[in-house]
Amino acid sequence: MMSRHRIAVFDLDDTLYHEHDYVVSAFSYIARDLSHRYALDYDAMVGAMMSAGNPFDNLLRYISHTAIPITEDVAWLVDTYRNHPPTLKLSADTKRTIEMLQAHNVELAIITDGRVTSQNNKIKALGLNRIVKPENIIISEAVGGDKLSGKPFELLVAQAGSDNEYTYIGDNPAKDFVWPNRHNWTTIALADTSGINIHRQEWDKFPAINRPQHIVDNLLDIVPLIVKPDIVN
Repeated sequence: MMSRHRIAVFDLDDTLYHEHDYVVSAFSYIARDLSHRYALDYDAMVGAMMSAGNPFDNLLRYISHTAIPITEDVAWLVDTYRNHPPTLKLSADTKRTIEMLQAHNVELAIITDGRVTSQNNKIKALGLNRIVKPENIIISEAVGGDKLSGKPFELLVAQAGSDNEYTYIGDNPAKDFVWPNRHNWTTIALADTSGINIHRQEWDKFPAINRPQHIVDNLLDIVPLIVKPDIVN
């Protein structure tokens, strides 16, 4: 018989790190690659991609104005964006949150929507593959269904056992909390206090089933919600 324990299940993008940082990393990688192979200005290319509008259309438009011929196209840019080795790091608060949960014997897991290569590259860059057990890292593409399908959550429960205290920590009301709410998990949203999240947190536009039970401004604030039977130091 499995013993009952607590499992903190994290979303990845805009929860454990800012997805904006991944975007910046990808644009920097692309500009660096092109500037090494062509007489193109790195800063100007990054600026073009970071400006309003489609980043790759902006980049190719800028390059066309330089009259420097390149062989790379939109397909190359998209592929490089998705598969580049990102430069990312966990914030001090995220590291401390993980350490505090581990100190209270809370098991960690990640459920994230996205492509296997891209998400695994992020997880490795952040060092999360050294913290979370491989079987507790579930990526939607790998299981053939996103969070709204329920497949990633169902797989985790099948592996870890149904008689556990599960908490899901995410940011996106469109898909993060629906399945966990329906299955009596604790749900916590990390508020977009910086205003740079990819998905806007317009809570009032979503039905109750999409909304988290708790909203915190700092990831550290999830600790007492998860380890409530213990004394949090």
